[in-house]
Amino acid sequence: MSYQYDQYLAKHKENVRNGFDWLQTNLPELVKDVPNLGWQTGFAHDQSKSEPDEYEAYDAYFYGGNRSFKVVQEYRKAWLMHLHRNPHHWQHWVLINDDPKEGEILIEMPINYIFEMVCDWWAFSWAKGNQQEIFKWYDEHKNYMKLHPNTRKKVEEILSKIKEKLDGSSELAHHGVEGQKWGVRNGPPYPIKKTVEKSGEGATIEDTYIHKSVGAKARNYDILDPATGEYFHFSEGTRIRESKVFAGKGGVKELEPEVAQGLSEQIGGDPDEWQHCKGIGTIDCDGEDVDAEVHWFQEPSVGKHKFKVKKWLE
Repeated sequence: MSYQYDQYLAKHKENVRNGFDWLQTNLPELVKDVPNLGWQTGFAHDQSKSEPDEYEAYDAYFYGGNRSFKVVQEYRKAWLMHLHRNPHHWQHWVLINDDPKEGEILIEMPINYIFEMVCDWWAFSWAKGNQQEIFKWYDEHKNYMKLHPNTRKKVEEILSKIKEKLDGSSELAHHGVEGQKWGVRNGPPYPIKKTVEKSGEGATIEDTYIHKSVGAKARNYDILDPATGEYFHFSEGTRIRESKVFAGKGGVKELEPEVAQGLSEQIGGDPDEWQHCKGIGTIDCDGEDVDAEVHWFQEPSVGKHKFKVKKWLE
């Protein structure tokens, strides 16, 4: 087993999940009536890649440092099995008949698998820190893909809606992509409108203590570094200090309505109670304690969510 491949799988699944959650937060009308989407069914994207007959071949091909004939053949067989096992790939829906008169028949993909396919493609844009990259990728690959006309139409409608939303703001954001700001679900960007902030620093709130583990792991939080896509945790025994509410209830400005509503639909709680907060936390970076300004969202009934590093302080 390869640590590198394990890390790749984990990050890929996380980036696919980022796409799902971005859609649910930013385009809820697009997905609200779609049955059996990933976030509704336990999210098991690419689960078969953990099976030995796929895992070992993928690991050897990408991380084994050896592209011998045997390694390549095993990888190709594993990829074919993966396509047959996972209906979110368009190749799964190409029927190759025995009768040459019938030839290939393109089957229309169910809508839930279309969304998963788009998020699978989009994951690589998330990994690069540029959510707009998917549109260029699709333009370069669309003529090669064998999609049922209705499937192609739906794919392009979804991509069009995503692009429209990403392009919907004039404010420059963290990755240099116009109209995006990091925040929702530990990192997905959402389009924002310019707002006029009220004067003041926001309401001060109590420190949050990160207790040390006793038996089971103590309560901690995933913290996204948007610059790298890497996740960290707070150092045990520390606290999040100098904490303030700067948007939402008690803040110096309102929380964007679509953000508040999206958080409530995704996590729960009252949209009017959600707050966007910031503070100073001590983060465990491979065993080293490093301070950072962190941001997060919170609501009294569901707690704190979606931590991210705003700025490293050391």
